[in-house]
Amino acid sequence: DDTGDDDTGDDDTGDDDTEPPHPAEGRDFRRDLANATFTTPPGIGSLLAQYLADMHLILHVQDVDDGAGQIRMYGGSVEQVGNDYVQDLCVPTWSMTDDQPGEWNDQAFAIGPIDLEYTLEGGQGVTYDYETDGVIAPSGLVMFNGAVGGHVDTRVLDELLDPDAEVGAACALFMSLGMDCTPCPGSQEPYCLAIAAHGINAEEVSISGTHPQTGQSTTGLTEVTPDQVTGWENTGHCP
Repeated sequence: DDTGDDDTGDDDTGDDDTEPPHPAEGRDFRRDLANATFTTPPGIGSLLAQYLADMHLILHVQDVDDGAGQIRMYGGSVEQVGNDYVQDLCVPTWSMTDDQPGEWNDQAFAIGPIDLEYTLEGGQGVTYDYETDGVIAPSGLVMFNGAVGGHVDTRVLDELLDPDAEVGAACALFMSLGMDCTPCPGSQEPYCLAIAAHGINAEEVSISGTHPQTGQSTTGLTEVTPDQVTGWENTGHCP
């Protein structure tokens, strides 16, 4: 006798408020700094054009929370091998939103100011008061109209200019061209250069790598902390 009162089959998923992930989540974007417009200091863009063209800086979108108006990202530098982008997992990625998520509003993001620590070919670097922003297309496939600013500790560039260069060589070059190096925040060492650029676009790229401990292939920009790299160095898995 079916009374019609049995509602056990009523599985109304309409009450599920879980939002689908943003299409950009999990994607990697290579920022085109070589074609950006540098406003501070004047002339720095043309000076660094070739260096920036060979630098493959990646932003990885971890999480987009429309409800909270927040975005989480991390960054890194990869190498181009032929048509492929390859990550060296013995180099830490760059923490950008671990302490404070970025702002997210109507497809636009803004991160900072933070003190951004990173590793480049020239060694350990830091950009003080680092800020960056941009717009991600609703498709999640394109990033455009970006900007970046901060105070770069130029000592990370010394070795890139000349492997035998003395400390401060990059600043000496910049100052000879009429640019000002100033004391870095929290110190009296005059090695910082204020940088500001806009018009930064970014394309999605595919990135591969090899885990130094397991030897397994990795896909996408894999987050790597300094502590992980230290551990792998101590066990001989990283040089």
